[in-house]
Amino acid sequence: MINANELSSIISSLVIQFSNHQHANEPSIPNVVNEQNQSNSNLRQEQDDAYNEALELDRIREQSIREAREEEERRILQEKKQIEEEEKRKLEEQKQIEKQMMEKSRLRQLKKQMVDNFVEPVISDSDALELRVRLPNGTILSRRFLSSNPVQVIYDFIDGSQEELEIDSYELIAYPRTALLEKSRPISIYNLGKKAVLTIKQK
Repeated sequence: MINANELSSIISSLVIQFSNHQHANEPSIPNVVNEQNQSNSNLRQEQDDAYNEALELDRIREQSIREAREEEERRILQEKKQIEEEEKRKLEEQKQIEKQMMEKSRLRQLKKQMVDNFVEPVISDSDALELRVRLPNGTILSRRFLSSNPVQVIYDFIDGSQEELEIDSYELIAYPRTALLEKSRPISIYNLGKKAVLTIKQK
């Protein structure tokens, strides 16, 4: 039989063993605190990384928008410059055309004065010959010249007789296919006879 003292001793021993076993299985407070701190630190790092990544994405997006805007501005300026240069070129061309037209008109007026002042020889003059010139528009010009006159006189007569020729550069062709090109030479070198018909060939 176990007496009361022995029973009390056994119970006390069991209680002590159980208590030691419980304490051995419980985690220490410092370990729990360290793990919580590490977890919080990791969370903050993840948040910081996410924030920095968002900032970088915003920076890249803003840079892309800025570069696209700058590129568009450069394109608009380039187009504007090209338009201005094209307008300037057209204006210069127009001025050049007007200048050429004025010069052409001046020369035509000068030649017209020469034609008006030109004394047509009488038909009975042995050196006279009658030329008929067919223009591209069908008009026929007729005038008597001296065979001793330079060929240039015929060209001047044509240029001065027409307000607007359909062509600017041409050659006079006599039958059958003789081109009157030596303008400083007398008409007689082409042996046109007393009467001849000339046509105009565009160069």
